[in-house]
Amino acid sequence: MLGCGMIHPKVFESAGYEPGKYTGFAFGMGINRLAMMKYGIDDIRLFMAGDSRFNKQF
Repeated sequence: MLGCGMIHPKVFESAGYEPGKYTGFAFGMGINRLAMMKYGIDDIRLFMAGDSRFNKQF
């Protein structure tokens, strides 16, 4: 239900933090995950594919 994962070290480096000193964990819930549960969609990549036939179903 919730998307989560470790933050890549390059993200901290590009934000100006000392490389290797910090680590992080990101998480959150998007509206697309709720739609997946409601409509029984098993692949989140379908939302980002840009196929209008998929989007017109809803």
